[in-house]
Amino acid sequence: MAQTISDGDVSLYWGDALDSVDMADVLASALLVASDADQLPDISEASLLDLLTDDTTDLSMLLDFEKTPDELHMQWTSSVEAKASTRPRKLCSHPGCGKTARVKGHCTAHGGRRSCNEPGCTKVPQVGAKCSNHGGFTNCTVEGCQKRAQSKGLCKTHGGGMRCHADGCTKVVTSNGRCRAHGGGAKCSVATCEKWAQRRGFCTLHAKQMQT
Repeated sequence: MAQTISDGDVSLYWGDALDSVDMADVLASALLVASDADQLPDISEASLLDLLTDDTTDLSMLLDFEKTPDELHMQWTSSVEAKASTRPRKLCSHPGCGKTARVKGHCTAHGGRRSCNEPGCTKVPQVGAKCSNHGGFTNCTVEGCQKRAQSKGLCKTHGGGMRCHADGCTKVVTSNGRCRAHGGGAKCSVATCEKWAQRRGFCTLHAKQMQT
């Protein structure tokens, strides 16, 4: 016997994004057909929204109560796959660019990305719509520590950040998955300097000299 569903069930399987489209009756009819939650179509939220809001989509497939859940599943997924294979890819609107558009019709290289909401800042936001330079970060959760968290709410000193891939090494990765002792990191760009690069390819001393 078909199961009775609620708005919460719809959100569970297709996400809150569905609230933006008035399709409750269609979804309810479609879900009532399936007697087992595992039989529900395995599709993404984007695919569902694209399919249901496309004028060329025949929604009658969802209302055919004579079909079994398996038959509905196959028909639905076939429609989604067919749409995906023929849907044109949106390209960057910058002249001569063939990359995929990300934000506001542009690719990442041509401004198609979100920026820090601090006036004049073009860096990518990290936390709360701000870049790390303007407060877009979280502090380490260890009491009394004011360092920035790297991962799992912890700074590098307290266990945050990626660890070196070398067997038995617990040091933090510098670059290429390894700590400095195991091949990570780079030396200062000044030929005679053996110090590790810290800023823009230079050690701290030579980075300051380059600014003057």
